[in-house]
Amino acid sequence: MQIQQYHVHSLQSSAKTNKNPYDVSLSARLHGPGGAELTVPGFYDGDDTWIVRFSPTHLGEWTFETISDLSGLDGQRVRDLQCVPNTHPHIHGQLRVDPKHPHHFIYEDGTRYLPLGDECDWLFALDLPVARRYLERLQAHGFTQVLMQVYAHACSWSEGQPHRLVPPPRYPWLGDNQRPQHAQMNPPFWQHLDALIAAMQSLGIVAHLMIQVHSKQVNWPPLGSADDDRYWRYVLARYQAYGNVIWDLSKEAWKVADPGYWEGRGALVRRLDAYNHLLTAHDIALEAGDLLADQHHESFHAHILHQRAKRAWPVMNVEYGYEPGPIPTYPMITLPDEMRCRTWEILTAGGYPVFYYADTAWDVFELSTQPEGYQAFQIARQVMEELPFWEMEPHDHLVDRGYCLAKPGAAYLIYLPEGGRVLLDAPEAPHDARPRATWINPRTGQHLLAGPIRSGLNSFCAPLCFGPGDALLVIR
Repeated sequence: MQIQQYHVHSLQSSAKTNKNPYDVSLSARLHGPGGAELTVPGFYDGDDTWIVRFSPTHLGEWTFETISDLSGLDGQRVRDLQCVPNTHPHIHGQLRVDPKHPHHFIYEDGTRYLPLGDECDWLFALDLPVARRYLERLQAHGFTQVLMQVYAHACSWSEGQPHRLVPPPRYPWLGDNQRPQHAQMNPPFWQHLDALIAAMQSLGIVAHLMIQVHSKQVNWPPLGSADDDRYWRYVLARYQAYGNVIWDLSKEAWKVADPGYWEGRGALVRRLDAYNHLLTAHDIALEAGDLLADQHHESFHAHILHQRAKRAWPVMNVEYGYEPGPIPTYPMITLPDEMRCRTWEILTAGGYPVFYYADTAWDVFELSTQPEGYQAFQIARQVMEELPFWEMEPHDHLVDRGYCLAKPGAAYLIYLPEGGRVLLDAPEAPHDARPRATWINPRTGQHLLAGPIRSGLNSFCAPLCFGPGDALLVIR
């Protein structure tokens, strides 16, 4: 059987058991070229069906053998797995932190990753056609990541509003949120989530998957209990084969005031995840984490600088404002102009932003209107991908006002929140024989040449035709 590198494959078996099937131990050892070896957990999918899901990491021949305490599952072997080259343009293997540039990301196959996210915590609750329309709209506007919950139940601020998904149409366990049966999973819920994660992978969108949330009325199993462990093991078994997944232990993890619990959950993830996905916990600095997924509501540029200086890891501000929609939901609002300014403050500090639109972020979901922030992110994607952003560092001292991200002598990105004139001290001009300085209107995407650049002090003034407001200066 031929399987493409980095693609997700599911090997299915049937067996009956008299015990709780979600307590059956199942894993598989995979051996590949060059000594590659993986041990991946399997899971129960209902109707006497067990699945082991994996993605091959190396080209060539692989073998597969199951290990289980259920005799009907133990010792199954497959020896004709041929891993062939990947042909999908949006699949690149596991997402990693770039070891050469540890504030940034890179895929397993060497493809650069620019994380521009949107928060849609209720994505799990959407019907597939609606979810697909939302994801395709995100892709068209340059987004590459979605912050989402495995499950959340309700928000107090959206009661009585139209298009509200409360209670969600699917529940992770048998029973309901008032009377959960935490010892038994609900396979249709998880099969639907499978389809969503797979659709995101096909579109090149990372699922920043928050495994718990403790502020949205979920009746979780007692923390650290057997039911709690079963839930975590199940999530890890079902989704670790997907390269487009970041594990986030919990939305607003600080609401569980027990650092030991989160460090223990992080250790569990590390132990069971054969692919070593990126790990974080929203709004706490997880000691065992790979990146910071923070929410911060002031001094956006300075906060990113501060966090980058503390530790060499990627820093994301995943909740820095709330663009309102026509449906009243979250009482705090941030107007589009301010959201855009905050976005560029984060990017020019070497951090990464996650957008929040009130009418698609939580338990109200309405696609009839499009937030202004979508265009701002589309422009940001175009600007950043024309630059060696992973090699650029904050250099605000090179300008007399605004913010400067630069690889001196090669590339400069200057953001002026109020437009106007800026002085740039270029220690050396870009090495290109014909260096380009371009003004970009971050509101419309309009480009205008800014004139030549030379070593030493350079003066540039934002075009009058941009009108009042912010401006970008890009030098390549």
